[in-house]
Amino acid sequence: MKNIALIFVALLAGIALQAQTPEDALRYSQNQVVGTARAAGSGGAFGALGADFTSLSINPAGLGLFRKSEFTITPSIYFANTETDYWGNMETDSRNSFNLSNVGFVFKGGGRRPDASWRAVNFGIGLNRIANYNRNTILIGKNTKNSLLDYYAQQAQGTPGNQVRDNYPFGAGLAYFSFLINPNPNATTPNSYIGVTNGFAIEQQEFITERRANDEFVMSLGANYMDKLFIGGTLGIPFVRYRAEKFYSEIDRDDIVQGVAADLGSYDFDRFELTENLQTRGTGINGKLGVIFRPADVLRLGAAVHTPTLMSINERFSSDLYTRFANYDTLLFSPEGEYDYQLTTPWKFVGSAAFLLKQLGFLSIDYEWTDFSQMAFSFDNLPQDRRLASEINREISNRFQSTSTIRVGAEFALDIFRVRAGYGFQSSPYKGFSDFNRQTISAGVGFRDKLLFADVAYVYAFSKNNYYPYTLAAGGVDPALVQNNAGNLLFTLGIRF
Repeated sequence: MKNIALIFVALLAGIALQAQTPEDALRYSQNQVVGTARAAGSGGAFGALGADFTSLSINPAGLGLFRKSEFTITPSIYFANTETDYWGNMETDSRNSFNLSNVGFVFKGGGRRPDASWRAVNFGIGLNRIANYNRNTILIGKNTKNSLLDYYAQQAQGTPGNQVRDNYPFGAGLAYFSFLINPNPNATTPNSYIGVTNGFAIEQQEFITERRANDEFVMSLGANYMDKLFIGGTLGIPFVRYRAEKFYSEIDRDDIVQGVAADLGSYDFDRFELTENLQTRGTGINGKLGVIFRPADVLRLGAAVHTPTLMSINERFSSDLYTRFANYDTLLFSPEGEYDYQLTTPWKFVGSAAFLLKQLGFLSIDYEWTDFSQMAFSFDNLPQDRRLASEINREISNRFQSTSTIRVGAEFALDIFRVRAGYGFQSSPYKGFSDFNRQTISAGVGFRDKLLFADVAYVYAFSKNNYYPYTLAAGGVDPALVQNNAGNLLFTLGIRF
């Protein structure tokens, strides 16, 4: 019978986990405004159209086109599906969630007199969803090249054994006191480590559950000058809420991982299972300025600029590691970690045009440009924090590039009924991966009368990206190719007054 020893360890740490990565910056910077079902069904191409609450997060000049005060609310059901290819093994997983994509008020203000040049100054306040993080991901494959233990050995490199626990309580410290990494007897430099799986083929599994979203609270002013020129500004306050649980394991399916290690002696490895929990909360502030010009009744031209979002983020995290060898088990827990940092997202520029056929509908197009290489972290003022921020920001600059996003939408009107369709394309934010673009296809219907309107839309989005379970300084880590597919069913109810 196995001798099972359960070791519960509270690793009292003196430093915080430095887990911020370029992918974290992209997650909180890469937004797709959801808003109302009318805008979603028309591909989100509302930069020049206006008169929809979604425009407050795209081009706030659209607020000046409202003719009445208005209240809207948009619940939605989100369907996320992921397909992964890791070392030739295909896996799929899905997650569904109920969301509130939009709620907002617009208050119509008139000019001082009927013949005034400034016809209206309107005020809007509410919430638009700008990113949805809900999804599940599975990757499984047999890795013949490297292991997460190689990363932990790299992390502990140069650190005396009696300091590994305190310096790396969420990673290498757990692996070291589980005997998963041990002193390397063949190393020419002191305090070098090697993992027990080194040189063996092992099965790797990772199950990722992601939740929450990024919602932007907006306060906007929009003005109408002689029904020809519309200007507006928005103060945006995004609220990021993100939770992730990652269950990662390496398993010796073929029962071949055996050997002799310093501090451990002879060993027969079976598996280890790592669980990581992360909870992120962040609040930011940004500004949006926009203008819409109507040179003719059938044409509207729009332009908008979005300042970077200055975001303060708090992360709470923990890890636990279960290890099983042939004759004993260990279970170790990290402390509860917490870390605060700042993120600056890039500038965004939007150009738009809309063609309106009186009583028949519209055709609209938006072009958006964003340079994701300009994302930047900043940490505390300690020298080591500034160095770390500089390293990550340099990696961001090397890994990401500017993107072009095109959104096209159309609406056909028949009396009080509406039929809509749209398409969106965003080029890849990754350098060297031009096929990592994001596309959306949308459709919707609705009706609108003088006091009440209702809309339904369905948006299907698809994209792909590489996911690295870990990274090594020498490279050589093969990523999982992840295909992300998501559907969003939205219903908007609106009242004019």
